[in-house]
Amino acid sequence: MKIICHRANQNGPKKSVENTLEAIHACFEVGFDVEIDLWAIGEELYLGHDNPEYKIEYEWVKENTKKLWIHLKNLEALTLFNKLILENRELNYFWHEEDTYALTSQGIIWAYPGVPLNESCIAVLPETFNFDKKKQIYGVCTDFPWEYKN
Repeated sequence: MKIICHRANQNGPKKSVENTLEAIHACFEVGFDVEIDLWAIGEELYLGHDNPEYKIEYEWVKENTKKLWIHLKNLEALTLFNKLILENRELNYFWHEEDTYALTSQGIIWAYPGVPLNESCIAVLPETFNFDKKKQIYGVCTDFPWEYKN
């Protein structure tokens, strides 16, 4: 089962470190993937949940693409990544607000917390609903990844 750190949280939500390069790399170092929130303003990329906060380079995204689940946060980012996927088929991105399900560019189902799941789904924030850890799913995106390790 794939374990994805929600906004690079490893031990519960902590807004002061969410979507920071330091927290993201700390997740990579212990073997977790990371869901990041990514904005585009023109050709510039930024991390941040509610607003674009931390400028990053596309080269960093390319270098780390195999470990990133990229939640695009604005139309400019969605438009840009639709163009970029022609250059880099490994990019794994998605757009959603409160949709029941969203399909990532890699064909994985990103499932809103608490909706029915199957083996093709990522359970988002399973700690917020009565999640059966024995359920056969593709993975989890969580603020508590250590609960799912092993």
